[in-house]
Amino acid sequence: MSDTDHGTVPGAPGRDDFDPLSPEVLADPHAMYRDLRARCPVAHSRSFGGFWALTRYEDVEWAVTNPQLFTSRFGIVVPRNPASGRRPPLHHDPPEHTTYRRAMNPVFRKDRLARLEPVMAATVAELVADAVLAGRACGFDDLASPLAARTLSALLNVPAELSADVSRHAAAFERAQFAFDAAQVEEENRVLYDLARRIVIERRRRPLDPAEDLVSALFDLEVGGERIDDEVVAGSLRQVLVAGHGAPALVMANGLVHLARDRALQDRLRADVSLVPAAVEELLRLHTPNQGFARTVVAEVEVGGETLAPGELVTVSYTAANRDPAVFDDPDELRLGRGGHHLAFGHGTHVCPGSHPGRRQMQLLIERVLAATSSFELTGDLEWAPFPVHGPTRAPLALHTAS
Repeated sequence: MSDTDHGTVPGAPGRDDFDPLSPEVLADPHAMYRDLRARCPVAHSRSFGGFWALTRYEDVEWAVTNPQLFTSRFGIVVPRNPASGRRPPLHHDPPEHTTYRRAMNPVFRKDRLARLEPVMAATVAELVADAVLAGRACGFDDLASPLAARTLSALLNVPAELSADVSRHAAAFERAQFAFDAAQVEEENRVLYDLARRIVIERRRRPLDPAEDLVSALFDLEVGGERIDDEVVAGSLRQVLVAGHGAPALVMANGLVHLARDRALQDRLRADVSLVPAAVEELLRLHTPNQGFARTVVAEVEVGGETLAPGELVTVSYTAANRDPAVFDDPDELRLGRGGHHLAFGHGTHVCPGSHPGRRQMQLLIERVLAATSSFELTGDLEWAPFPVHGPTRAPLALHTAS
């Protein structure tokens, strides 16, 4: 198969074990995954042209550590992104992927948080103050999404004059994906590419320390003995601009929803803020947004008693794996200090490089909301992002302060 020919999907006419777009699954995919893990842990759906879903932790972990059997070359989500382009590093397997990540990883190192912390803290303070003053907020639109966008802009050194445009169009791209509007996805993808190219041109004029800047780190990178060109650099930046916003925003919004529904947990965390990092780890596990992270089968392989054929699409559902009772006792419960390694940031070759800022921005948001309120609660219906992600895109909250 070529990079543009994704091949056929031999299983498409096959059985239909689940519907990822049913209203029940949209609001609560966990009941579906509970059923699938018990009934057919390697399940097939006819949706989106047909794909398999791995729902057990063991199978997900195995698949993502065997790129010779499950490749990322033909896309990494189901349904396939209608926007054209193959972008590093996510659309590459080792050794190419390793080369890209080796250049990019220093930019995401933990000690850079010391410099990002003031930006994240100031953003959280501003967003929460506005929400408390109004007495209400949407957990996604007013809190989680703008926080994720501003954190990402700071992390990537997006020029100030482009930051608002990048945030707006990344959000518009995601909304178009949620609506399965292929034409609008393509249009927003084009705009994001243009913005990424402008950033690359600016960085060529004024390069930064490669250890502090993703674009500068990629300028001198050689893959397969050849230096990558600026269009590839722009493609990599475009990928991070989207990947670094959508999932973090959804999981932070879902974390706020969880707390809004659990007054006892709110009070416990207010009384002891040192427990917030442990709560964040459990919220990440419980509300992992990536249902449809995908691979394409390279060679015939058996998983969980099912034989998967070359060219078939397979989702490695981190959302499902993180509630597998074979790994996590009482997996639907939030337990502070729970052991075990959750897969909220992925696993193996494609483990998310942004786990450090991802965790910290969520901690800061929860700490500030708790400190600024005596309680907060849901005040209306939730709206949910559809497969291949999960999380609330509308989360109306009422925020109360002590009288």
